Amino acid sequence: MKIKVTFADQESIEMIHEKSVYILENIGVIMQSKEACEIFKRNGAKVDGEKVFVSRKMLDDALKSCKSKFDWYGRGNSVTVGGGESLVFPSYGPNYVIENDVMRKPDINDYKNFHRLHESSDVIDGGTPYILEPWEVPSDIRGNYRMATTLKYHTKPVMGMTAGAESSRDAIKMAKEFYGVDDRVVLLGLVNAIDPLRYATDMIESLMEYAKENQGILLTAGGILGLSTPSSLLGSFAINNAATLAGIVLIQLINPGNPIIYGCQGSSSNLTQITKAYGNLATAKSIYLTKAIADFYGLPSRSGGSVNDAKQVDYQAGAETYSNLFASLVSGSDFFIMGAGILDTINAVGTEKFILDEYLIKGIKNQISDLTVDEDSFLMKDIEKVGAGGNFINRRTSKYYRKDIYLNPTFNNSNTNNWIESGSPTVEENAHKIYLERLENCIDPINSPEQEKLLDKFIPAEFK
Repeated sequence: MKIKVTFADQESIEMIHEKSVYILENIGVIMQSKEACEIFKRNGAKVDGEKVFVSRKMLDDALKSCKSKFDWYGRGNSVTVGGGESLVFPSYGPNYVIENDVMRKPDINDYKNFHRLHESSDVIDGGTPYILEPWEVPSDIRGNYRMATTLKYHTKPVMGMTAGAESSRDAIKMAKEFYGVDDRVVLLGLVNAIDPLRYATDMIESLMEYAKENQGILLTAGGILGLSTPSSLLGSFAINNAATLAGIVLIQLINPGNPIIYGCQGSSSNLTQITKAYGNLATAKSIYLTKAIADFYGLPSRSGGSVNDAKQVDYQAGAETYSNLFASLVSGSDFFIMGAGILDTINAVGTEKFILDEYLIKGIKNQISDLTVDEDSFLMKDIEKVGAGGNFINRRTSKYYRKDIYLNPTFNNSNTNNWIESGSPTVEENAHKIYLERLENCIDPINSPEQEKLLDKFIPAEFK
């Protein structure tokens, strides 16, 4: 037995697709790049200034050339995107750290320590240079510092820089040289469409650099419901889907078969405050819908992760995080960033929240895992031996208990007396203790002399 989620029937999915095709053919998508517009034009698309109109045939041809899965190289372990597992990646873009309920700007140690947490995690599957903003590093060298530091602390696959052409070229070159490989997917670049139906110059430049080098590209249209997209979930999804599809077409025109991950999960909003509301429970609907549409196109999918709008680790944070993590995992999403630690509408990452989210992901995976139903699983011999009126306290703990029951070590599940005697710790205090222990016990990857020499070019001594 296993939980199954079916969201959106075939007729509804096809209608969403048709509305998106209409938008592509009749409204168009702005591409703020002469090179991109020329690529479209050479391949038969109608181009009016920066506005590109994509025909149904061009879209169909692009989708046919896409891969349903691809391998992503890491020096210690590689992963398969679209291979049946939900790959969990860390925070992407927060400006603040929240530790012990105090929000502050991160320092260089925070940047390194979160990389170490991600590498040592048995939940997080890789790293990204955008986990935090390392403010202390001068802006002119910060991009390469981020990429080099990410490579330094990870044996897992890592995402790359996507801040324009130069940023992307430097990241790809650095990763290939660091790994000593030239013919594999070594980076995944996140490319966002912005506003309604528009790709900014830096995003288009990054997209083209990654496609030219046959590197993975995560495409996401991030329109905000009711602000930069229509105020209905379907209207918002159709316009975001059209933007994502336009990006897919460009990638496949540059490099047919280039690996991509489909992401179309726009942002929920709070129109009373004119602001984003990622934690809104409607976000889960968008996650389910994104997976359904990705399956329709035969593409690996991206979903939402531990996103929420809470400003501290409280009931709101727990409820919204659970809603979005459950939707991401039970839908079978192939990949998601913001996997653990997120707070304040992705503006912050929390130290205790990170630990709590790791265990929450484990708990949800246990909740949605197969429940074995066979003759042995009923433990009938134990039932017959104990009989009516007895108890099972002295019976040996079965393998079924260990598989079926998940106990979160940060939660206070002991009896009241034991909890009081241990100092009445809060869940946050338990998580903070584990966080400190994790950092103390981290063993950093060993880099070869050649790798250290490469890293020294981009990591100044004062920031090592």
